[in-house]
Amino acid sequence: MNKFFILFFLINLWILTREDAEVSCQFGQTCVLNCSFMTGRDPVIHWSQETPRRKEVHSYYENQDHLENQDQSFKGRTSLFRDQISRGNASLQLNGVMVQDEGSYGCYTSSYNEIAAGETFINMTVYAPVQKINMRQTENLIICSSDGIYPEPHLSWSTSPPSSRTFQNQTTVQKTEELLYHINSSLTLSDREDELEYICTISTPSDQRRASWRRRYDSHVIAWIVIPLVVIAAVIGLVVILVVSLVVWRRRRAWRGQKPSHTKPDLNRNSEETSSGENSETSTITIYGAIWNHVDHEEQQAVTTL
Repeated sequence: MNKFFILFFLINLWILTREDAEVSCQFGQTCVLNCSFMTGRDPVIHWSQETPRRKEVHSYYENQDHLENQDQSFKGRTSLFRDQISRGNASLQLNGVMVQDEGSYGCYTSSYNEIAAGETFINMTVYAPVQKINMRQTENLIICSSDGIYPEPHLSWSTSPPSSRTFQNQTTVQKTEELLYHINSSLTLSDREDELEYICTISTPSDQRRASWRRRYDSHVIAWIVIPLVVIAAVIGLVVILVVSLVVWRRRRAWRGQKPSHTKPDLNRNSEETSSGENSETSTITIYGAIWNHVDHEEQQAVTTL
């Protein structure tokens, strides 16, 4: 009886103090669970999933695979490195990793001439990184979302440059049929801070990704801003045209009052009477006198034709 209790105590002590190997596998990819043993004749390899509940994963003996008792969830997804078994490699290759594959795995090995069998335990975790962040704006809401993530992600908002404002946001997390997570968050924009860059960060214990968005105004808001500016610019342009036309008309009328009917202006006389301080005005009158000469010449040709 004492021997039984001692053996029971030693087994439980070994279970509590053993250091299981750790492996992290990406969702949908291929993962290898390593296991090695002392080579011998007629090797036996048996893989099982211990937690969350025991499942038969893969068995090999008599120099061939035996999958009669394999759990349905592993069908067609497991294999051994057959060409390396003779060198003591009992590693398991698992294809198309799923979230349900998480747990503790046991690798049991033995051979015909081994005194004692060997057993290795591996803790397997699954992760699905944040692949893409989608951002869009609906009226005064910026929406950030991503899907196909594992384990459950965390989402946070920030701005560049940093702002002291308190963000009003609502975040929801949903689980898909594949046990992956979809996360969605909406941020209410403030009318006071239009020049900020809004940053959405989605993170898991092993991964982090971020995306940014600058505020965009709706088309009707842009119209209310642009249309008044266009109207104001048009009015200013019209006023400028009217003022210039009025100045030209007045100057032309004044020149007509100084010029005898159908006679050319005496530019030489105007130049002699103008003082040295009025050179710029004389130059202007001279230019317009030349223009008037051309107009008179055209009128005389018209009268001759008639």
